Amino acid sequence: MGNNQPTLALFDDYNIYKETRLEGLRFNHAKILPLIKELEKYKLFNVSKAGESLEGRDIFLITVGTGNKKILSWSQMHGDEPTATMALFDVFRFLSSDDKYNEFREKLLSEVTLYFIPMLNPDGAEKFRRQNALGIDLNRDAQKLFFPESKILMSLRNKIKPDFGFNLHDQTTGYAVGYTGKPASISFVAPPFNNAKSLNETRKNSMKVIVGMFEELNKIIPGQIARYSDDFEPRAFGDNFIMRGTSSILIESGGCKDDPEKQFLRKINFVALLSGFNSIANKNYTSHNVDKYFSIPENRELLFDLLLKNITMEYNGSDYLVDIGINREKRVTNNGSDFYFKGIIEEIGDLSVYSAYDIVDCKEMTIDKGKTYPTPFFSSAEIEKLDFPQLHREGYLAVQLEDKNYLESWTKLPINILLNKNFDIFETANQQPANFILKSNDVIKLIVINGFAHDITKNKISIQNGLIIN
Repeated sequence: MGNNQPTLALFDDYNIYKETRLEGLRFNHAKILPLIKELEKYKLFNVSKAGESLEGRDIFLITVGTGNKKILSWSQMHGDEPTATMALFDVFRFLSSDDKYNEFREKLLSEVTLYFIPMLNPDGAEKFRRQNALGIDLNRDAQKLFFPESKILMSLRNKIKPDFGFNLHDQTTGYAVGYTGKPASISFVAPPFNNAKSLNETRKNSMKVIVGMFEELNKIIPGQIARYSDDFEPRAFGDNFIMRGTSSILIESGGCKDDPEKQFLRKINFVALLSGFNSIANKNYTSHNVDKYFSIPENRELLFDLLLKNITMEYNGSDYLVDIGINREKRVTNNGSDFYFKGIIEEIGDLSVYSAYDIVDCKEMTIDKGKTYPTPFFSSAEIEKLDFPQLHREGYLAVQLEDKNYLESWTKLPINILLNKNFDIFETANQQPANFILKSNDVIKLIVINGFAHDITKNKISIQNGLIIN
C-alpha cells in the first residue's frame, strides 16, 4: 500500500487478522501453546524457548524481520492483563498474510527486527492474577532479578540490545482522560530514568514514538487517549530499560463503554502496535515534537462504572441532594476461567468532578431500602422459576435460600440470594453493597441490584449477575 501509515485501513480490515481462538480475557498458557507452535511452520518466524516460569511453563521468544532497528515487545507481565497478548497473536496473523498490505509488511520487516514475548507470566495467567506463582509483582523485580521470568526478560534485553521496548499492560477501567469525563481507553508513558524525570535522547525517542501513536489512534478514539503517571520506579522494567539505552514505551489498556471483554481495545492495540512499529521503521517518529507528548492529558481516576446523579436522600426529617458513585469489582472464579461482578458504593455526595460509563439522572427520585422476599426457598431451582420483573416492581432485591450445602458465590439470576437471612445488604453507605430502590411519588422507578441499575419499565433486565451472600 502506498499509504505510509494506513491506520484507518488496518482498523477497518482488522477482522481479517483477528485470532478467533482467543475470544475472551480468561485464557491460559495451554491456550496459546498451539498458536505459538503453528508459527513454526512459517519461514517468516523464528520461535525459540526463552526459559521457564517459576512453575515450569515455557516462555517463548518469537522473532520476525531482518532490519537493523530492533524492537522488543512483551505482554502479560501481569497475569490478569491479557488484552495485548490477544493483539500480538492478531499481529502475527497480519504479518504472515499475503494481501494488499504486502508492500507495508515488506518495508516494515526489512527495516526492523521484531522480538515478542507473549505471556511473560504464564503462572499468573493460569490463575488470572497479577503476580507470579509466589505472589510477586514481576514489574518490581527489575533490579534484584530474583525470579526466572524477570531474569528471562532482562537477559533478552541485554542479549538483543533492542532500540525500542513495548511494555504492554492493562489498567483499571476507572481512569478518565483528565477531567473530560471520557474513559482513558489507552494510556501511554515514556518512563523516566531518575527521580528528576530528566530527558535524554533515549527517553525523547520514546516520547516521539508515543506522539505518533497518539496522533494515529486519535483518528479512531478521539479524546480517549491519556498519559500515564511517569513517577520514577527504580524496580520497574521500563525505567531500567531506559537506563540501559532502550527507548521504552508503556501502553496501558483501560476501559471502553460496552467492552467488558476488551475486544475493541484489543483491536486498538493491534492498530497501535503496527502504527508504532511502522513509525520506527520509516523514521516518522524523528519528526515529532517532544512538547506534544506533554500536551497529552494525564489520566485521572475519576470514572465510576455507574453514576446516579441528583438523588434525594432523607435524614432526620430533612432532604439532601446527593450523587452516588458505584463500581463493579470483577471477581475471578473457577480457577480463572470465569468472572462475576460485585457492586460497591464507592462514594456519596457531590460527585460533579466525576463521570461514569453509565450516568443516570435521578432528579425527583428518592432513595429507599430494598426488601428481601419474606418466604425462604429450599432450592436454587425454585428461585429460577420466579417472576423477577414482578419481584422488582415490588421492591424485592433479594431472596432467601435455606441450603447449607450451596457453595456458589454468585448467580446469573437478576437478584441477590441470601444464605444468612440476618445479613443486611441494604445499607446505603460508602464501601457497602450497592442495593437500593429509587422512587418518584412513592412509585418505584429504578432499582439497583449488585451495582446494576434497572429501569423497571423496560422489558430487558440489565442486571448481569446477583451475589450469593452468607
